[in-house]
Order: sequence, then structure tokens, then C-alpha cells
Amino acid sequence: MENQLTSLDVSNNTALTSLVCDYNQLTVLNINNNSALTSLSCVENQLTSLDVSFCTFLRRLYCFSNNIETLDISNCPKLFALVHNTQPEISGSIVRYKEPGTIITSSTTIIEFDKGVTLITPTPDIFLPASLKILSEDAFSGGAFRYVKLSEQTEYVGPFAFANCPNLRYIYIPNETTTIDSNAFGDIQELVIFGKAGSTADDFAYDHDFTFIPIS
Repeated sequence: MENQLTSLDVSNNTALTSLVCDYNQLTVLNINNNSALTSLSCVENQLTSLDVSFCTFLRRLYCFSNNIETLDISNCPKLFALVHNTQPEISGSIVRYKEPGTIITSSTTIIEFDKGVTLITPTPDIFLPASLKILSEDAFSGGAFRYVKLSEQTEYVGPFAFANCPNLRYIYIPNETTTIDSNAFGDIQELVIFGKAGSTADDFAYDHDFTFIPIS
């Protein structure tokens, strides 16, 4: 909504799930602590940076027609999974990623930004080798990694294989992994698992209340 605002701080509105502040003169937008935010539109402002690192549930982001040079979505798993899964649609100076074959609705995952923006997405800290088909008990317990990618040949993840890994937030588990011990991640409470829909990883995430994001 156009109000000619130059600064906006909604960080105290922690229950906020959607924010539209298009067509203003914003140079500062503070959405720190807005972890419940799922949709943000800040089109046609004067922003040179945008920190969405607290917005871990963000799935709709429109931030084109600003002066942003770098956009870090490495803490927004819905968005960076979308970027890795789909090809960009470029219309003039705007780059768009959206779920393929979908009509845009309130539940569609989408990101639109200026063509010149450098997009930062996470890369795995560790890629497990193809020779490692069996992850035995305590195999990587106590590791300091944040994002792990299992090889396509990994078949089994044993008990406590990734226990005591306080920094672990993301893991890719391939379709070939057919057994994951119920204690594979120890007492980790929050985890984003990437994998094929309908896979063992999908079922495991559901059973343990982890976030599962299907990737192609």
C-alpha cells in the first residue's frame, strides 16, 4: 500500500504472517523476529538490502524494483528448494521462480526479484561419498555441519548417525535410502529433510514431525 514510508519495523509483530508494503520509499525494512511470516511483498521501494534470515516459513517473496544487489534465502527452505527445483522465468527485468504447472494462489510458493540480484542459497557442508552405503551407529554424531547431502547410493541410516549435531538444519536423503533408524537424529527437534515424495525419507519426516520438502 502506497504511503511514502521510508522506514518500517514490524519486528515486534511476531504473529504476523503476511506483509504488503509496495510502492513506498522504504530504505529500511526490519522483519527480524518475524519467523511466522509466510508472504512478503515489498515491490517498488528503495531497499538496498533485505534480511529474511528469520523468516524460515517464508514461501512467497516479491522484492523486485528495488536496489538490492544480494538476496540471501539460505535460511528459507521453501524458497531455496523452489529455486533448486525449477527453471527461472524471466520477464523483462524480473526473475520469477514458481511451482511448475500451477496457477498462482495464496498457497503457491513463488519468488520474484530483479534480474541483477545475486541469489544466495545454501550448499551442503558435506557430501557423503558413493561408497558409503551404510551409515552405522554414531557415524557422524557430534558433527558441526549445517547441511548434509547423502549420496544416491546410501541405503541405510543407523541409530544416532547424526545425533548431537546442534547445527544440523537440512539433510538430503535419496530415494535409495530404504531404512532410517527411528533414533538416527538423536534428540534433534527441528530438521528439514529433502527427498522424493513418497520415499522412506518422506515417511520418516512425517512420523517424526520434521519438515519434508520434495525435490525432483
